[in-house]
Amino acid sequence: MKWICGFANAYVGTIFIGKNDTGNVVDLKEAKKLLEEIPNKVKDTLGILVDVNLHQ
Repeated sequence: MKWICGFANAYVGTIFIGKNDTGNVVDLKEAKKLLEEIPNKVKDTLGILVDVNLHQ
């Protein structure tokens, strides 16, 4: 939530979940669950709406 709050206070930003520090894709076993949980948690905690997209 700290990262999302930081990006919300910046002009523009994108957070990639499922990539390591070298840019390689790592497996997210619960990706579909995150697609629902992240926007709901951000809305409940920070009161803002965020777009969460799945890239394959």
